[in-house]
Amino acid sequence: MRKNYSGADYIFYLPLDTRKNAKAFIEIINPRIAIFVKYEFWFHHLNELRKKNIPSILISGIFRREQIFFKWCGKSFQSVLKSFKTIFVQDKNSMELLQQFGISNTTLSSDTRFDRVIQVKNEAKQFPEIEKFCGDKKIIVAGSTWQEDENILLSFIKNQPDSNLKWIIAPHEISESHISNLLNQLGEKAIRYSEIQNATTQKQFLIIDNVGMLSSLYRYGTISYVGGGFGKGIHNILEAAVYGIPVLFGPNYKKFREANDLVTEQCCYTIQNENEFASKVNQLLADKKIYEQSVTGCTKYVQTKTGATEQIVQYINTLF
Repeated sequence: MRKNYSGADYIFYLPLDTRKNAKAFIEIINPRIAIFVKYEFWFHHLNELRKKNIPSILISGIFRREQIFFKWCGKSFQSVLKSFKTIFVQDKNSMELLQQFGISNTTLSSDTRFDRVIQVKNEAKQFPEIEKFCGDKKIIVAGSTWQEDENILLSFIKNQPDSNLKWIIAPHEISESHISNLLNQLGEKAIRYSEIQNATTQKQFLIIDNVGMLSSLYRYGTISYVGGGFGKGIHNILEAAVYGIPVLFGPNYKKFREANDLVTEQCCYTIQNENEFASKVNQLLADKKIYEQSVTGCTKYVQTKTGATEQIVQYINTLF
């Protein structure tokens, strides 16, 4: 997926994390520094880097007590964390938890994704055909939706047939069968993006049938919904929140710090079912004060969390 990224000279998968693979790989690459991200703990690779006195750092780290490092059987795994020269953590809770277990090689930072979503927002593409589709209507952008998410959206839509809302839905799965099923359920007012130029009548539902547009599409939203919260976990809500629009998502969000923060601050909202979705959407559309509080809160939250990338780069420069 990233093979043509211009910011790196070589792009490839790490080999399976065995002692033999790690030793051979690091001898071949012979890096000056190794950077791991968030949940990437490669036991044998980190041990081999330490043996060769090659500094390794972890960025955007976040830790919770239920992780294996902090269980009764986790002492051997704690040695992995001690292999890092520095662990950049996202919050004080992570730093304090690590320190309780004697891991002091930590630095308080933030998540580099905040810098990334700001960059993506500033470079967001414009789509004249989507702007024409939106017109002056209020828009719900639903991104990275799974079937469970779509069941809730479709139920809401069917229960409010006279709504003036317009919808942009970007499913996680874009197989022909899935897109066709969505179009069939939404009826004649729906169109897929690849055929939007051929639209001859006013459409209410736009189904995105490609990959790569979503982060730029949230700019058109009045309210956003981010999928995944009824499965393994929500997708990236920062892509939507950076545009200062309220974000709704399912109940599986506890592992994501930004979601917890924004729910606590009542800028974004978790929903359990279609009734809660309908209630929150209608409240946001009807109550200007609550809506503006969400807009201001999302915008402020993202802006105050930026700067991790520069902090990490400055640290790396001190190692050379």
